[in-house]
Amino acid sequence: MSTNEPTVTTRGDAVKKILAALACAVITVLLVTGIAGSALASAGIGVQLLDGTPGTSGMTASIPQGGSHTWHVKITDAGTAAETVAAFSSSALGVYGGGPAAQPKAALQPWITTTAAPATLAPGQSATVAVTVTVPAAAPLGLVAGYAPGAPSLAGNAFWGYAYPAGGQIQIASAAGVRMTITVIPAR
Repeated sequence: MSTNEPTVTTRGDAVKKILAALACAVITVLLVTGIAGSALASAGIGVQLLDGTPGTSGMTASIPQGGSHTWHVKITDAGTAAETVAAFSSSALGVYGGGPAAQPKAALQPWITTTAAPATLAPGQSATVAVTVTVPAAAPLGLVAGYAPGAPSLAGNAFWGYAYPAGGQIQIASAAGVRMTITVIPAR
């Protein structure tokens, strides 16, 4: 082909060029408005048991009927944006969709009280909550079982930290937990 010959553009080539130009325009708009940039933020939660029993995993205690035991749990915003947080107990070893209100309940839940977690945490910020299990005087002796409807393999008790980006349009939640193994023993 010589330099004096006209360039032939097919209809398919023209469509490809138009689509490429539109894609570039959309990416530019997303970057300028910050929509694509906000996707770079990460969400995350950290949960650390501060005063567990050495040699055990999680919140493990033998509590007499009518007695109580308290642990302290540090909850940390491990993401790069402010996050709305909650702390709750569940009778499952996994977090069900729907957040804290959708978690299965069992005998242990009414026995647990916690100090309030802050509504939001800034990136890297932590808060410590006290978790107290108070066993009723008439509680049956033995291990307190969990209950996971439809998933018996997930039955167990756990204390969870739960977070999702504060004020974001897309709510992607994250959770981290500490297993709770509570055995009721006779009153002393």
